[in-house]
Amino acid sequence: MKRYLVAADADQIQNLLFRSSHLREVIGGSMMLSQFCKEETNPALAKIIADFHGNVIINDGGSFRLTLGSDKEAKDFLECLADLFREETGGTLTVAGPIEYNDGEFRSKNETLQLELLNAKYYRTGAETEPQLPVSAFCTSCGIGLAAQYARPAWELPGEEKTYLCNHCYDKAEDKLLKAHFFYQDYRDAIKKKHAADFNKFLENPKDPAELIGSLDATQYVGYVLADVNGMGRHFNRRESPEDLTKLSNDLTAALWASLAAPIPDLIKRLRERKSGERELIEKLENRMPIVPLILGGDDVLALVPARYALDIGSRFGEEFEKHMNGITIGVAVIICQKHYPYTLAYERGHKLLEQAKKHGKSLGTQKLSAINFEVILGNELKVSAEDEVGKEKEYHSSLKPYWIGAKANAESSESSHAGIHFERILHHRLALKNIPQKRLHELRRFFDPRRLNELHKDKEREEWNKGFEDFLHRIKPESWASALESAIKELGPWRNIKRWPKKDFDPATGLLDLIEAWDYAYKLDKPDKDYQPKESRA
Repeated sequence: MKRYLVAADADQIQNLLFRSSHLREVIGGSMMLSQFCKEETNPALAKIIADFHGNVIINDGGSFRLTLGSDKEAKDFLECLADLFREETGGTLTVAGPIEYNDGEFRSKNETLQLELLNAKYYRTGAETEPQLPVSAFCTSCGIGLAAQYARPAWELPGEEKTYLCNHCYDKAEDKLLKAHFFYQDYRDAIKKKHAADFNKFLENPKDPAELIGSLDATQYVGYVLADVNGMGRHFNRRESPEDLTKLSNDLTAALWASLAAPIPDLIKRLRERKSGERELIEKLENRMPIVPLILGGDDVLALVPARYALDIGSRFGEEFEKHMNGITIGVAVIICQKHYPYTLAYERGHKLLEQAKKHGKSLGTQKLSAINFEVILGNELKVSAEDEVGKEKEYHSSLKPYWIGAKANAESSESSHAGIHFERILHHRLALKNIPQKRLHELRRFFDPRRLNELHKDKEREEWNKGFEDFLHRIKPESWASALESAIKELGPWRNIKRWPKKDFDPATGLLDLIEAWDYAYKLDKPDKDYQPKESRA
């Protein structure tokens, strides 16, 4: 039977979602995108054909794949969908097709359609402008669109002042309030399904995510978890029928929600164990979401999590995803920063780290593994991007990031160990080294500081570094934690003989520096916080 295959993808989704001044509007944008995919696809079809049941293959996360009965119906639908998307969201769609196919040709034609879509996005032409008048007010949220509303952007927050908003930022704020139930209900359903036996708590919709999650840490820090599936386009192209492709899309969404729901009971348990001084605060937060999904659509995830457990949550997320998707791997990045740090900068830096994690996951050739990358942003520092470092001479990098995560990495440890180590070692040695004094941690950081290592050009300078490090190990030998540190040095780095400088073409990398960087945020969820309390030390 002859059919016509079409595709559409939202352009610059991150720009569409992040073109706002408040994190709550980002959530509203994510809700808007999700609801458009679910609720507007069939109405668009209804304008073109009378019977549209069975035409939709995928409509999630800003991606659309459909089949129609004729070339004209397919072209009319794409035009209608693009117009409706721009009207409802202020964004644009790139479309591809129609491509004719018969029974048994779906896989090959779907691959051709995907290539056509990628080419259309890459070679997109034409200019798009916003109408602007010098006597008009601009939106105080995005700063781009013309103001069309004078309203409170968040009605649920007391004391919120009225301001000028464009229609799209106003719609995001409205969707955040009116459609939150539908967005978060998928999350609540995933939590109940995952933990039906021991979890029946109703988690309220978060009003101000940054304030909520920031209040769970004494330093007011939060963690952003970003994730992206490895090679999802390849998996989609291998489907033999529209039904297989629909099932894969549905399974993917369910796996992402389930993976985000997995840590919830242990996290709530840890919050309940907080000291009595925080009891009143914890009781107020007990029915709130301790992990807040900000974006979840297609194969992309962005979530806000408590800083103290951010790394373990990110690692668990990757492991759970592998289980649910039968070994399909994923890249994860975690950014830890102050709750009021600009979320756009945090996301931009996290996306760079996510690209590194995904590249690391593919570094073994045909063997694909899940990987995690992370960074702690102190205060208001602005991290240098990879593009800013282009053209510089090669420097020593004392970090071992990214790290392997997931069951596949454990199973293939012998093959993957030469290219990195498993993240579980970082979490293990954080607990094993709980008694090491902060003074000694600072000394170790100075030894492996990249700036210091980059200055060691001559043999004499390297010999002095070796001698200083040997003296340090000798001084700490009587301490009770010395053997734990020696074990960490051996297991958190590719070089085993710590008394001899590596070859010139070998970076003196060690995961010890990564552990020190993440010291306050490498707590495991299955261990009570009291287990991390240090005993008295002579140092």
